[in-house]
Amino acid sequence: MQYLSSVKHVLPSSILREALSKAIDINEAEVPVADENSRYLGVVDLRPLFLPSTDILDTRVSNIMVKYPTLSEEFFSPEEAMSIMINSGVRGVPVVRGKSVYTGMFYHRNALEYLRDRGFGSKIKVNQVMRTVVPCVFSEDTLAKAAAVMRRYKVSRVIVTEERRGIIKPIGVLTRTDLLRILSKYSKDRASYGEVVGEKYRFLSQRVREFVSFKLITIDYNEPISNAIALMLDNDVRSLPIVKNSELIGLIASTDIIKTYVRYLTLKEKAKRVYYKVHCNVEELKSTIESIILSKRIPPGVSVDVEFYRRRGNLYEVYVRFRTFNRFVVYGDTARGVERALKVLRKAIDYCRARIFEIR
Repeated sequence: MQYLSSVKHVLPSSILREALSKAIDINEAEVPVADENSRYLGVVDLRPLFLPSTDILDTRVSNIMVKYPTLSEEFFSPEEAMSIMINSGVRGVPVVRGKSVYTGMFYHRNALEYLRDRGFGSKIKVNQVMRTVVPCVFSEDTLAKAAAVMRRYKVSRVIVTEERRGIIKPIGVLTRTDLLRILSKYSKDRASYGEVVGEKYRFLSQRVREFVSFKLITIDYNEPISNAIALMLDNDVRSLPIVKNSELIGLIASTDIIKTYVRYLTLKEKAKRVYYKVHCNVEELKSTIESIILSKRIPPGVSVDVEFYRRRGNLYEVYVRFRTFNRFVVYGDTARGVERALKVLRKAIDYCRARIFEIR
């Protein structure tokens, strides 16, 4: 099935170390669990478990697996799966045949493939949806510190930095998969120091610099989301640092992109309840005008007519008309420049929306 990962499940009798090995192989933190008859039982979510201890690796999968919301193969769609991801906070959605036969997993990378094929995000800049707080550690920090930062900010990677001549610059990245790979190699030997509360192991005190990947893939703040999707898929990563003039200013994750698309679907659904027409002689502005209309929460039963015309030079004419079965309101104005014209459009819609329902 297209946009579905045919990841082999683990058995409930398996030990966690086997699930960990599979997670590393597929570069995902959620591994499906099913019995010998492929009956779906749950998911092993390694996100809250990475670097807790090595003892837990010998725990049976059945003791820690959890039930995830599933999708029927018959009614599967990437849009529905992405909605489940955002609403449930999961990064993988199990797909089943019939009542419980495990078929495959829909992961973030499958969502990105779908969005790439649809050409989504070509008109949305990464700086519009980026996170301004970037989880960072210094190269001299310990692995325990890196794990704690990942847990604190609920991210799958941290940016590794160094101070050079008083300026802090990014030099590489440390991912959750790196930590899981390190965890899988160590034994149960205890140490007397460490920084993860409740568990203290020797390898946690090792320095980040010994494991950092210096292949730091970044994206310019002015690039479209579609380029971020392509970079993530080409390099098998789920987040990208955002730079402006070589300075780190933010981060965009696959979750941010999927959330943006789900929000777009919500606006599209609202459009079915609001009747509107857009007359515009600047083709590339039509989608922006439609987004502004849909963001204004116009009640059902209102007909909206927008005229947005570019005249000579940089002059724009804007007319907005609201109609109901017994009311008619119109607002018109001119402005120079696109930004001012769009500001006039927002003002016109607010004016008409307020007047159409005012009590006389």
